[in-house]
Amino acid sequence: MASEIAKIISPQNAISYELVTLHDKTASRCNLFTNEDLGYASYAKTSNVRSIDLQQVFEYFMSIGSEQMFREMLVIDSLCFNQDRHTGNYGVLFVNDTLNIIGMSPIFDLNLSLMPYIEADDFLNIGDKLFEYSPKLGDDFTRIGQMGMNDTLRNKVKDMQDFSFTFQGDDIFTENHVKELETIVRRQKLSCQPISCIQRMCSFLKEPQI
Repeated sequence: MASEIAKIISPQNAISYELVTLHDKTASRCNLFTNEDLGYASYAKTSNVRSIDLQQVFEYFMSIGSEQMFREMLVIDSLCFNQDRHTGNYGVLFVNDTLNIIGMSPIFDLNLSLMPYIEADDFLNIGDKLFEYSPKLGDDFTRIGQMGMNDTLRNKVKDMQDFSFTFQGDDIFTENHVKELETIVRRQKLSCQPISCIQRMCSFLKEPQI
């Protein structure tokens, strides 16, 4: 589901995932983005990561010509509440023969997005619940979205006003659960614009319960 949002924001750079059955279990599958010519190195392998400063990471990807891709990743993580953007989950592509870096790697690994362990009762007080979630890269989901936002991405986010997932629920992941997540994503889209975090959280807290 999160990869569906990622493809809207970054259609050229986000990895697509699909559900498959493997050994009688449901699994997700994606294509490799490395090959005999291109390799991948995580950010953890390319820099000193004892202290991750978002501005420094941003400047690094700007220096290799990947500013827009990095912005796209920040906005995706903001919209999806991705809690797992650790330094092994983003990085660079390099030429295997020369080890020359050619740019940022595709955007991948969104498995801890959209609050996968949230319970139905949590939606009753979703404003309070969201305070429990924070990104690995940066300190607040709204702020990283605002940092990544530019005119190009703002136009893409505007198109998500009536966003809905292709998947509309099943016996385990109910339709109501999906609808609640859609509402959260739509509100977060507004929060990615330059407004304060307090205003953003109030928009959740003031929403009337049905």
